[in-house]
Amino acid sequence: MGNARSDFPWDAPVGRFMLAFGSIEHTTIALLGCLPDCRIPRNASKLALGQRIEILKEVLPRYSAEEYREALLRLNVVAKLTSKRNLVAHNTVWFDIYQDGEKVLITNHLMSARDRSVRLSLAEMMTLADEVHEAARLFSEASVQVMKNYLESYG
Repeated sequence: MGNARSDFPWDAPVGRFMLAFGSIEHTTIALLGCLPDCRIPRNASKLALGQRIEILKEVLPRYSAEEYREALLRLNVVAKLTSKRNLVAHNTVWFDIYQDGEKVLITNHLMSARDRSVRLSLAEMMTLADEVHEAARLFSEASVQVMKNYLESYG
């Protein structure tokens, strides 16, 4: 068990996607703790990601410095990707097996158990993982600038 390895092609993109969202989750909590007029930092980790994003969208525009505008810009990109997070986090890969003449074909996709029309192919998952990874990186970098500003001002 210590040397377990998977050749399942979905593992890497799904793992990369989820780790990127873990970074986004952490960054929203840390960022809420660095906004002087935001009174919820101690409870931020108890809020859902969507709630933290909405609070940040409300609070960040109160500041005029460029780093706050950049953080808000990057947060808006992240917010648009959150609907995909639930699809990936709460569903699994489904296989379709069907016959085409004499051939048996097998396809797979990540699909919502609630709405089977909502699905991602492996290629779409790989692209999405790259998108979320980049969005998380840029949001984190912008947030670090806000945190530096906070430490320099409120130390």
